[in-house]
Amino acid sequence: MSVHSSKGLEWRVVFLVGVEEKKFPHENSDLDEEARIWYVGVTRSKQNLHISQIGDGSPFIEEYFENVGSLV
Repeated sequence: MSVHSSKGLEWRVVFLVGVEEKKFPHENSDLDEEARIWYVGVTRSKQNLHISQIGDGSPFIEEYFENVGSLV
């Protein structure tokens, strides 16, 4: 299932696979829209969220872990 179609749904475990610069966020997309899609993806899990990153860092992953780390 895509992140787009998961809006409003929840699962115990969620995998975001293949997060990669220029793909997620996509280089030709509006960054604000990509941020909204990211938010939907990371908020679908009830218990466990697994994020798979490929290649160089993703601004979404870096910011997510900066903010989550400050909450723990």
